Amino acid sequence: MTHPKIHPNHSGFTLLELLVVMTLIAILTTFAVLRIDFGNPAERQQKEAQRLLQLMHLASQHALLQSRQLGIRFEAQQYQFYQLIDGKQWQPLQEKQLRKRELPENLTFEIQIEGLSISLDQPKDKEQKKSRKPHLFLLSSGEILPEFAILIQDQDSRLQYRIEPGVEKALQLKREGDTL
Repeated sequence: MTHPKIHPNHSGFTLLELLVVMTLIAILTTFAVLRIDFGNPAERQQKEAQRLLQLMHLASQHALLQSRQLGIRFEAQQYQFYQLIDGKQWQPLQEKQLRKRELPENLTFEIQIEGLSISLDQPKDKEQKKSRKPHLFLLSSGEILPEFAILIQDQDSRLQYRIEPGVEKALQLKREGDTL
């Protein structure tokens, strides 16, 4: 009885090689899917409003406990915390928690100071950028001045979140409007 010869130079892949490749593809696909934001835009908007509220609470506590004057400056889709240096100049904070933050796409700010909406234009030149001052001041006394309302709006809906001083709490978050 003759046995068929097994050729050591066979072509094709072994089952083990195929399993390793399929496992790698599955892992890469999992990472890709996890990076995609399937979240509801309204949930993302609420999350950003809550984040800003908590960061404002944190900054206010820093100002109070460290006897520093802090501030927040807003642009249409970003905000940054500042500190007053030597009572003269405002400089961006370098602390990791209070770093410059950007809103996700389709979300924008509207800031009202003492009942009036203010323009959130970006500075046009370096001199204007250097002399930027915060819109809100978080004082070492625990106060936040001036009277304000921060609206976080979604460009695709009428839903907005409002952060403003509250009666019982230092700051409060309100949901306003309905989605289209």
